Amino acid sequence: MKNRSSNIELLRIIAALFVLSYHTVNATIDINALELPSRFIMTGLFFGMGRISVNIFVIISAWFLCKYNFKLERITNTWLSTIFYTVPIAITFVYFGKADLVYLITNMFPVFFQPLWFITTYVFLLFLTPLLNLILSKYEKRKCRNMIIFLSVLFVLPMTFLPRVRGAFYSEVGWFCVLYLITGYLRIYQPLKIVNNKKICLLVFIISYLFIISWYILYYDVPYKFLSNYLEFAGITYASFLNFTSSLPSFFASFSFFFLFKNMNITKLNNVINYISKTSLDVYILLSLKGPSDLIFWVDIFDLDVYINSGNIFMNVTIVIIAAFVITSLIGRIRIYIVDKIMQLMPKLDGIF
Repeated sequence: MKNRSSNIELLRIIAALFVLSYHTVNATIDINALELPSRFIMTGLFFGMGRISVNIFVIISAWFLCKYNFKLERITNTWLSTIFYTVPIAITFVYFGKADLVYLITNMFPVFFQPLWFITTYVFLLFLTPLLNLILSKYEKRKCRNMIIFLSVLFVLPMTFLPRVRGAFYSEVGWFCVLYLITGYLRIYQPLKIVNNKKICLLVFIISYLFIISWYILYYDVPYKFLSNYLEFAGITYASFLNFTSSLPSFFASFSFFFLFKNMNITKLNNVINYISKTSLDVYILLSLKGPSDLIFWVDIFDLDVYINSGNIFMNVTIVIIAAFVITSLIGRIRIYIVDKIMQLMPKLDGIF
């Protein structure tokens, strides 16, 4: 797409690296077993941005899709890109007796059976984009703003201060829709000039992110009994703000980080950045897909926790992240070539919504 500048594509690459880092640490390291300084560094550099990057991926998509007509081929492309990995992997496990036919069927229809929750949720969001764009374009500006504020409060405040209610109404699809509406409104109406200030965006991100990782690390040192009682009642744990994409600090960190990059002017290596960013989805799929035992890449294929936890843990994590990113990106180029060839053979169904 010609309108996509390299600063946003660079953000896409960085978000993919953060997701990769999150899964690397989550699958191989017990952060709580580390000493405090190492725990803080490990969380801040390699772990804390995982869920925030989920928001960022949705925000990036919404930023562009709110200006475009619905295309069914986007959904088809996402589905084909996913089963490019899930089906061959599932067939291999079934052939060697490591999995049953249920596992194969689940991976043949990843949009419905959720072997990858993000793909399922994202595809449903794509189906809803005609309705969301209709709300953004046809709804009266004031009413649209008020509705978005109401929905934001409905999702953000309970998940920040009373996450125990999560099961009552919260859904990832609902949250993705809220992110889409917020992003679309900000792009179409540009009501907040402050988001164009890079220094303010950076400051908001730093404060929000430091709160998230500090809470994760220092939670068990809460000094006040009444605060401990409230946290227990509300269902707030040490990992709440780290794991909840709709918590208030995650919300601010996500949008401030996005607008920080949006306001940048990347003039060098544009072709390289755009080339690499096309495989961001491959990084997520390969490194998030679960096998019969656990995460396929980390446990079923490579027993990486043994390697990472021997020697310099920070250097080992960095090496694994770089190697995994390069490998998945190279495989992603093959996926792009094959899926593009298949897409050329399929009939165009644009304009049906």
